[in-house]
Amino acid sequence: MTGRVVEKAVPLVLRPGTPPSRLIFKHPLAGWQIPKGTIEPGETPQAALRRELREESGLDIAATPVWIADLRVPGPNGVPQLWRLGLLPAPTGVPR
Repeated sequence: MTGRVVEKAVPLVLRPGTPPSRLIFKHPLAGWQIPKGTIEPGETPQAALRRELREESGLDIAATPVWIADLRVPGPNGVPQLWRLGLLPAPTGVPR
């Protein structure tokens, strides 16, 4: 391993209720997923969360993310990833 870590923004979008529901989507090749993507150089984790969510789901949420955790996970080619998890509220009108 090179000591390098790739930072990933992982926006978790929850709709309140009992039970709460979360945003997932079906990728045509990779199956069910949550939005996630690489934090670009010079980009804050907060900006990356919003950008990845917008790119992968079309949702543009202006709320400030609530940080849940930073999770270190194995990545491809032996390069670990640091998943930056942030919680965002689902906007009204988003279908279940």
